[in-house]
Amino acid sequence: MLEHLFGSKTRVKLLSLLFRNPSKDYFVRELTRKVGERINSVRHELANLQKIGLVKSKSRERKRYYQMNQSFPLYKELGDLVIKATGAPQAKLVQRILAMGDVRYAILTASFLGRGKTDSGVDMFIVGNINNDELKRFVRKLESEYDREIKYAVMNDRDFQYRMQIGDRFVRDMVSGEHTILVDTR
Repeated sequence: MLEHLFGSKTRVKLLSLLFRNPSKDYFVRELTRKVGERINSVRHELANLQKIGLVKSKSRERKRYYQMNQSFPLYKELGDLVIKATGAPQAKLVQRILAMGDVRYAILTASFLGRGKTDSGVDMFIVGNINNDELKRFVRKLESEYDREIKYAVMNDRDFQYRMQIGDRFVRDMVSGEHTILVDTR
């Protein structure tokens, strides 16, 4: 869908990677490997994105590094569009999370969704009794798909309910902050 809107499959892949990791610097060959496209195509699209000001570059150690320009006037709006259109299909994530055990509640925070940082620093929050080995495999796979560390927190349902009752700041921030609910059977 976005290829038609943005005119290039390579541009969409670059934007998806860069919006998910807005503070990270990449050099051209690294981007080429990560998006799986030809180097000339990647260079061409980076030049286009740099020309409009969405991507900025700097030289370091005789290499040119590229990064999102977070002060671009339409940064948030474009980022929301790209992440929503290219994000991990929610149904697939839900299915993978439910396969880990008895999950009562699972959310992806704003930081995971590429919409800024959360006070807690957590990307994913899960409540339930789950298999920790399955969770670690799942998180490692997500980390390779998204090219970044995924920070997560897990607690059982009883601890979650108790912490909600006492007004625990961490749990309150998780539930009230910007997030996407994947599972909610509380």
